[in-house]
Amino acid sequence: SFISSCIFIFDINEGVNLYINNILIGFMGLINSFLLKSFDIFSFVYFFELNLDKLFSNKTIKYLQKISKYPVVSRDLTFLLKEHILSKNVLNFIYCLNIFILRDILIIDIYKGFEIAKNYKSISLRFFFQSFDNTLLDDVVNIEINRIIFFLYEKYEAILR
Repeated sequence: SFISSCIFIFDINEGVNLYINNILIGFMGLINSFLLKSFDIFSFVYFFELNLDKLFSNKTIKYLQKISKYPVVSRDLTFLLKEHILSKNVLNFIYCLNIFILRDILIIDIYKGFEIAKNYKSISLRFFFQSFDNTLLDDVVNIEINRIIFFLYEKYEAILR
């Protein structure tokens, strides 16, 4: 499977970690442009690393993922963001927070116009949370929601609407 990488050498949203059976076997992506400029390199450079020992030591490659017997909890949040901020960057940033119970994020709506300040947009997100161990309590989900709100404000000055 491919999961967005938070490794510093890659440009944001341009790197992925490679997993087989939840074991990290490598990563690949576009090298950070600031890092390249420090070496006087002004073209795109891609990097790929694959740990062959981990790859070949895995005797059975499974394509199935365990399904939780516990229900999914969803929460909808709407944020006010500066217009130039890409939605995919916001989603990848949230995934990089490594929230263990976060299963998926869906963009419900992006709106610019009436009642939204100039150079801003409104983005509505639906978060899906689920545990493999137990039914999630509201307190547990609310802690993670508050983390998301806090870090989106810190990173993008996103305001909860």
